Amino acid sequence: MDLIFEWDGAVEMRFKLISSFVELPTSFTMLDGSKFDGVGEFYILPRVLEINNLFYWILSWLDQFVLFGVVVFITRQLKEVFGSISLASKSNLFFVRENYIRIKRVGLISIIFCIYVFIESTIYSYLFLKDLHVMDIAIHVNPDFSVLFGIFPALIILAIAQVYKAGIDMKEESELTI
Repeated sequence: MDLIFEWDGAVEMRFKLISSFVELPTSFTMLDGSKFDGVGEFYILPRVLEINNLFYWILSWLDQFVLFGVVVFITRQLKEVFGSISLASKSNLFFVRENYIRIKRVGLISIIFCIYVFIESTIYSYLFLKDLHVMDIAIHVNPDFSVLFGIFPALIILAIAQVYKAGIDMKEESELTI
């Protein structure tokens, strides 16, 4: 969820991770002429709510700070990994323990960030948005569990780190046998 400060004193809350289903009277005609009249279930995904409240303004800045910190940390780690690999091409030392630690950090921070985003969406959906009404219809938003699928790419990064560690161990073992 992105929370963005507006200069008129309002906070624009951009929701990406909460959703709801609502049943509405629905009727439509298909291309073949068949008709449907009844109740349709619609997936509601609130995008932006504008709120004039200092508490939400502070939350928005904290959220932006966390996001910025994660992006800077991961970028820095990856820059050091790629810098080390480019230097290693000259000395033929590709497998160094520092790169394993950096890749592992990226994977762990990615998992922690996915969990943070899910907890954040849970807090917003259950604590802050109790009475959301759109066109006189009460909408109860829920956290979007699909954000937890972001853990799988992070697990792949951790697997890559383990393969990298195996390469380091093999290199150290071959150096000992020579």
